[in-house]
Amino acid sequence: MFTLRLLARRIQQLTAEAKELARRTTKAVRCWHPQLLDVIGVGPDSAAALRRQAGVGRGSGGTPTGL
Repeated sequence: MFTLRLLARRIQQLTAEAKELARRTTKAVRCWHPQLLDVIGVGPDSAAALRRQAGVGRGSGGTPTGL
């Protein structure tokens, strides 16, 4: 039972972390290029990947720099 409880807590922690990261990614994409989120099939993760491929990020003069 102890091991199952530990696993359940860890799952809850990881789930909370994933939700927070998704929230931050969505917020950053909305600041950077909100129209991307209107495209069917492009979500926050895809938009962030496009942002990285475009070379926008830390030190490149793009905003925001949080991704």
